[in-house]
Amino acid sequence: MTYRRLILYIVPIGFLSLIVLDLILRPLLFDEVMAKSTYLQDDFRPLFQTDAYGKIRPNLSLSLASIDSQSIEITTNTLGMRMGEIHLEKNPEVTRIAIMGDSLAFGWNLPAEKTFPAMLKSCLIGQKDKCYEILNFAAPGFTSLHLLKQYESIVHNFKPDVLVLAIGFFDSFESRLSEEEIFTIFNENGMSGGYQGIQNLLDKYSSLGHWLSQRKINLMHTIIEQLISERIKDNQWRDKISTNSFKSYISAILEHHIAQGGKALLLNSNLLNFKITPTIKSLADQYHIPCLDIRSYFETQGAREGRRKQTQLNLARSGVDYFSDDSKTTYLIRMYDSSPQALNGGVSLIANFLQSDDKTQILTMYDDGSHGDERARDRVWSYLINLDKPAEIQFSFLLNNAGNQTSDDGGYERLTSNHQFVHSFNPPKQEDSLYWLSPVYQLNHIPFAYLLQSDNSPFPNELGHKMIARQLARILQTEIN
Repeated sequence: MTYRRLILYIVPIGFLSLIVLDLILRPLLFDEVMAKSTYLQDDFRPLFQTDAYGKIRPNLSLSLASIDSQSIEITTNTLGMRMGEIHLEKNPEVTRIAIMGDSLAFGWNLPAEKTFPAMLKSCLIGQKDKCYEILNFAAPGFTSLHLLKQYESIVHNFKPDVLVLAIGFFDSFESRLSEEEIFTIFNENGMSGGYQGIQNLLDKYSSLGHWLSQRKINLMHTIIEQLISERIKDNQWRDKISTNSFKSYISAILEHHIAQGGKALLLNSNLLNFKITPTIKSLADQYHIPCLDIRSYFETQGAREGRRKQTQLNLARSGVDYFSDDSKTTYLIRMYDSSPQALNGGVSLIANFLQSDDKTQILTMYDDGSHGDERARDRVWSYLINLDKPAEIQFSFLLNNAGNQTSDDGGYERLTSNHQFVHSFNPPKQEDSLYWLSPVYQLNHIPFAYLLQSDNSPFPNELGHKMIARQLARILQTEIN
């Protein structure tokens, strides 16, 4: 028998033997459980590919429970986007708007049709001479680093006319690992972009190939878990994205997009604090592009709630007054709460919260008619702050004797500070002295809660998304087109 004929027999027999062996081993190899790293929130985990950094599963059909226990359907196209199929080619008469962002733009806990990217097109219809195409690339948990990698790998290929970057919420978090560290671990293990080619085929259709892929993923997650454990032991925290990194990532996107002739808009998605707000606004100024600050916009809409509470309690109206002769500056901060914990233990003011330049101060508030308090025992706690000159102040509130509320023991994410709602007062410029009487805030209640999915949720409801869509459409029509 010639070598050629021998090879013709051996190759198919060997191939069939591998198939039979693969089928025999399938029940054993598929028993291994996929590791579940804590670096990704439980709610988000089913949406993402395990073999890639920050990639939503394509052709996904998933039912998730929302805040009100209703079923929310999450479906994605072949690119992992929460929308119908799209084509790379674009009609030159169509204005293509690409939205990149985090959970807000993705529409977390809402049906896809009730999110601002889905409603934006109808808000733009008023311009009859223009046609629009809205592409939504957003994903839950995304940071500016995710946006940069996504832009480099796919978004820029679509050559959008307008790029909307809706970002800031998760960038402001503190965690055991920075986002750069997580990406580096994925990249060093060859999984930053997901399995490709033959490796992808073996993972999908071979039990042995899938087992090998699964072991590789588990080993990578073990590395992440070990590093997290070390940080927990040493009580180490990292900025998820540092301010300098945020500027670098967003600048890289904007510079490439603008160089291609595109226009852009920044949207601040952080409704909880102001950690990233100045950076977003400075980037907008640097690149001469519009900025929509959702927090400021919502606070303007929700200001009437504080006025209603002070009227209900028969207290002085909030606002700014000016001194003609006196050079001092005074802030009177007021907070209402009727819970037994507040009545028994009192309330503290956490001043300059999350400001890097000043140390955090925890100050006891009063409900005894002293220290500027208007009326004793009316469940409105007050604190009087005297300053040499007007200055911005950021603050939050804390129940006294209500357990260890500021502890973040043992977890990956710094839950308390990450999800703490922070208030602020920014005095008018060019004023030497003033008196500011705060609205009557309510403990653990966001003033614009009627625009959110719950009283303490960082995510807008359908009405909130509708208002964002309308405001975004106004900016696109008046400042960009």
